[in-house]
Amino acid sequence: MSLAIARIEQPKLPSIATVRRQLAEVETVANAKEYADKSEAMRKYFKSATDSLELQNKAAEIRIWSCRRLGELLAVMPKHNGDPRSRDVTGVQTLEDIGIAKMQSHRFQRLASLDESEFEAYIAAAKSDGKEITIAGAMRLAAKPEASEPDELSLPDCLEQMRRYVER
Repeated sequence: MSLAIARIEQPKLPSIATVRRQLAEVETVANAKEYADKSEAMRKYFKSATDSLELQNKAAEIRIWSCRRLGELLAVMPKHNGDPRSRDVTGVQTLEDIGIAKMQSHRFQRLASLDESEFEAYIAAAKSDGKEITIAGAMRLAAKPEASEPDELSLPDCLEQMRRYVER
């Protein structure tokens, strides 16, 4: 008796350009969250069911772009005042209503605030280095302080500041 092993075809994922075009058209937090949730489910499936880092990273890239779009939409969403006693007559949804934790909202908005070229560079570097694409990796970009040039003072101004400091 021989065992036949069924060959499972690798699913075809949309190109990142297609996903980005579709995400640009997403106008609601609910739709962006749906994209993010589905792409996370795909990423988890590829991580557990295949040995393909390429497929896993493609799903992760879709997710990270989805989360970035979600962060853009969350940033401009009307905010609830946070007072549990308030009667919300304006219909403003809370994060809880949407199914998003406060920390997730914060992370997604941080992703959205990243410079797009740095964001793309992170994704390209992770791919070329053979590493997983993660939100945490992108968040490390957001955590890096921008290099700022120290304020240069003229010599007389510097001496004046030193004099004031000594006189305290």
